[in-house]
Amino acid sequence: MLIALGSAMIAVFMYLILSKRLAPTLALVLVPLTFALVAVGTGVARAPAKSR
Repeated sequence: MLIALGSAMIAVFMYLILSKRLAPTLALVLVPLTFALVAVGTGVARAPAKSR
């Protein structure tokens, strides 16, 4: 499932950049952040443990 999310992230990133919908810097921040939140929210990935 993580492979699918990673591939989708690259595809979405390329689409947003090539269609000029987002600036590259903004896309480099927003796309991975969005996909990370989706992965943690759906339970595919675990959030990092809090250190003491």
